[in-house]
Amino acid sequence: MSERSPCGLDTSSCMVQGIHAHCAKEAGTTRLAIILALTLCYMLVEVVGGWVSGSLSLLADASHMLSDSLVLILSLVASCITRRTPNLRYSFGYHRCEVLAAFVSGLLLLSLAGSIFMHALQRFSAAALPETNIMLSVASGGLLVNSIGLILLHSGRTKNLNLRAAWLHLLGDMLGSVMVLLSGVVVSITHWHWVDPLASILLSLLVAFYSILLVRDALNVLMESAPRGMNVQALHQQLLGLPGTAAIHQLHVWSISRGIVAASAHVVAQPSCDRQSLLRQIHQLLKERFDICHATVQLEVEQEPLVNS
Repeated sequence: MSERSPCGLDTSSCMVQGIHAHCAKEAGTTRLAIILALTLCYMLVEVVGGWVSGSLSLLADASHMLSDSLVLILSLVASCITRRTPNLRYSFGYHRCEVLAAFVSGLLLLSLAGSIFMHALQRFSAAALPETNIMLSVASGGLLVNSIGLILLHSGRTKNLNLRAAWLHLLGDMLGSVMVLLSGVVVSITHWHWVDPLASILLSLLVAFYSILLVRDALNVLMESAPRGMNVQALHQQLLGLPGTAAIHQLHVWSISRGIVAASAHVVAQPSCDRQSLLRQIHQLLKERFDICHATVQLEVEQEPLVNS
C-alpha cells in the first residue's frame, strides 16, 4: 500500500523518481571518472603531437582537453557532494554544488577561448607550416576519444547541469578535433600557413559560444528564476481555475538544480470550500501538469463581507 503525504497525495511516484535519480547520479559519476581518465591520457598525446608537429590548432585542442580535465574533476567532486543526505541546514540537499561547478566550468572555458584566440592572432604572421601527418594522426585519435565521452554522457546531459557542462566541453573538443583534421588536410594540399591559426580562432569562438550558454543557464538557477519553458502565468491561471480558489498571491517558482523545481504560493480559499480537497487538488496540479514535487502552499480563507444590521 502506497504512502500518502499530509495533503493526501500518493508519494510513491516521488519516491520512485528519487531512486531513479540516485541511480542516475551513481552511473553519471562512474562515466565521468572513465572520461576523465581517457581525457588526461590523450591530452598528453596531443601536447606531444602539437609540439613535434608545430601545429597551434593541435596545441589549442590539447589546452581545451586540459580545461576538460579540470571541468571533469569539478564535476566529479560536485557529483560526490550532491549524493550527501539533506540535513536541517541544507534541507534541499547539495544539488546546487552541480550548478556552481557548471558555472565555474563556463568561466574556465571563456578564459581558455580568449587565450586560444590571442595566440592564434600572433601566429598569423608566422610562416612555419605544421607537420600534417602527425597533426592528422593525433587529431583522429582525439576525435575518437571525445566521441566515446559524448556517447557516455549523452543520456544524462538534459537532466543534470553538471553533466551538461562536461558534455558541452567534450562536444567543443570533438568539434575542435574536426577543425584540426580539416585544417591539416587543407594545409597538406595548399601549404597555406594561415589555415592552422584560422582553425584555432574558429575553435575559440565556438568554445566561447558554448561557454556563454552554460554560464547563462547556471546563473538562471543561482538567481532562482523560473525554469526555461515554465509558463508561470499559465500555472497562475490554472490554480485560479480550481474550484474553491478565490485568489493567488506570492507565487514563486524556481529551480534547485536542473530538473528539480520548487514552488510556493499563498492561496486564498472561498469560505465554503473544502480546504483539504483544495490543497490536494493544488498539489496534484503542480505535480502532474508542471512536474513540481517540492511545493509549499499556504491556504488563507477569504473574509466574508460584513452585513450591516
